[in-house]
Amino acid sequence: DLLTQLVDKSLVSADPAGSVMRYGMLETVRQYGRNRLRDSGETGETRHRHADYFIRIAGHADQGLREAKQIESLALLDAEHDNIRAALGWSIEAGEADIALNLVGNMGWFWFMRGHWEESWRWLTRAMELDPGGDPASRAWAITRAGGLQLIRGNLVDTIELVERTLDFYRQQDDKLGIAWCLNLLGQAGTFNQEQFENAVVLLTESVEVFRSIGDDWGVAWSTRYIGQIVEFQSSYQESYNLQFESTRSFEAIGDAWNVAHSLYLLGGTALRHGELESAGECFERSLENCKRVEDRVIEAHALGGLAQLALYRDELEEAEHVFRIALEALGKIGDEGCVANVRKNLGEVKRRLGDFPQAEALLHQSLHGYQKLGVEEGVLLVIERFAALAGSLGQDRRAARLLGASEACLSAGGYILVPFFRRDHERVAAEARASLGDQVYERLYAEGAAMELDEAIHLVDSAK
Repeated sequence: DLLTQLVDKSLVSADPAGSVMRYGMLETVRQYGRNRLRDSGETGETRHRHADYFIRIAGHADQGLREAKQIESLALLDAEHDNIRAALGWSIEAGEADIALNLVGNMGWFWFMRGHWEESWRWLTRAMELDPGGDPASRAWAITRAGGLQLIRGNLVDTIELVERTLDFYRQQDDKLGIAWCLNLLGQAGTFNQEQFENAVVLLTESVEVFRSIGDDWGVAWSTRYIGQIVEFQSSYQESYNLQFESTRSFEAIGDAWNVAHSLYLLGGTALRHGELESAGECFERSLENCKRVEDRVIEAHALGGLAQLALYRDELEEAEHVFRIALEALGKIGDEGCVANVRKNLGEVKRRLGDFPQAEALLHQSLHGYQKLGVEEGVLLVIERFAALAGSLGQDRRAARLLGASEACLSAGGYILVPFFRRDHERVAAEARASLGDQVYERLYAEGAAMELDEAIHLVDSAK
């Protein structure tokens, strides 16, 4: 009755949100209430109760994010995000390390799903800077859920060591769930470097075994998907496709629409790399359908990038450029630097094929420096390979030959492969350069490039700016 009276007097606002009513205050009323609370001496106790309440809310919703209650849990955390931010801000200012770390841990997966990656890392680092004498379990929880997820994005610097120390802690505690998560994260870190593939499979396989031992079907599907990603480059396309398809079916059975969207996007990428264009298109379209169900903007941007790449493969250049631009804008807002670098690489290729060589060169340089910043060697090498194609288009056959040699040698040494689409273009550029220069000159320049270290090849690219 009192609340109704306050609403009637416009001192409190009431806004229906789905099946619940949410209440708010005018800022002047809020400030008055804050001052009265301060005068009563109960600010600390009230803030503490507020934070404890939202630790429970976020913890319950976190579990629902990986179940059939996913959409409901996402809606709840979307609605309460500002309340949780307020609780985090207070806990850090008050030096309440355990409260801050528990909030970060409970929110980490939501932040990852919604693309709040920079915010996630910022809250984690601020919480860890507080008194280190806090509960080590809370610290491990926060690192696993918020810090470790940086590995999935390819941000490996400093993060691997952080997760390795957390794995040691979980092993000492015999915490199976924590062990399985850390093994998965460290395994995923290995997917960014083909020299680490074998170790990554070992870690991910162990993760599957631990998840299975505690009856966590979601965790089994999560790790199986990334084993399938690695198998694509280790052995056969069909085995990779089967593992990823199995994972997708498991997420469908669990009711995890977000991971269905994620899995279909990755499955589409695998199909695309192996020339299965129709299958790739179906996967990307189905991914987008699931993105709409969970109102996800992150995977939606990735799936759009996949459709743009499909248009590029089909030589539908205007369509490819249009969709790449949409994906680039979305990924830039999200802050996904690795995928931004990839889209710029592909958009540079579109511009090269359209004959806009200055814009192609600018985009490729941006892509190169993005990959360098992240330390993603394969991305750097693939951009160098695209610079070889650009040099060929510009009639710089001597430079093209050197860059072809450098990219081919470094890709081979790292165990990386060119997808069939770019392999054909690589061979065309090589044939044109050979015809222009003659076999003897071409072979000499190609050998010079093949003898280059990666830094020398990057210098050769940068010297043309």
